[in-house]
Amino acid sequence: MTEKPVQLQIDEINRKLDLILDDISVQRQNREVVNDLAKDMAPIIKQIGLDGIQKFHELEQKGYIEITKQVGKTMDTIISRYNIEEIESLSDNLIRVVDTLSAVTNPGVLNKINTAVVALKDINPEDIEEYSVWRLMKQLKKPEIRKSIGFIMALLQNISKQNTYKQMSNN
Repeated sequence: MTEKPVQLQIDEINRKLDLILDDISVQRQNREVVNDLAKDMAPIIKQIGLDGIQKFHELEQKGYIEITKQVGKTMDTIISRYNIEEIESLSDNLIRVVDTLSAVTNPGVLNKINTAVVALKDINPEDIEEYSVWRLMKQLKKPEIRKSIGFIMALLQNISKQNTYKQMSNN
């Protein structure tokens, strides 16, 4: 084997060293770019963190965190108490339930429900007297009884109308 002249070997080493120095220079530039980016991003990331902490504090002050915990407990109870078919049925009827709750929250409806609840609360089933037809007829002379019967009749008529509308829309 012939050996390369020493000068060629030195030139080859110099060329490789130049390549290594070029790589080191590129790496140094990349590191500077990354350091500059980190310096530029630091205040932004810090502000995002501070804003997140502030928002979390606001939500906690308003009670959202506690409500979220309670919703989680409620969901656990629902999941443990009902099977998937029952939950699917609930979700299928959820709009109906919300519509009903929305109607119930109307102040006029709430007052009527409250009146009925108070009246029901005051009735002791063991104290209810039997009424004969004659006694019933005597009670019908009282204006408050006639008014109550009128209310019940109006309620029954409205229920009948609702059922008729539903039957018509289903056909």
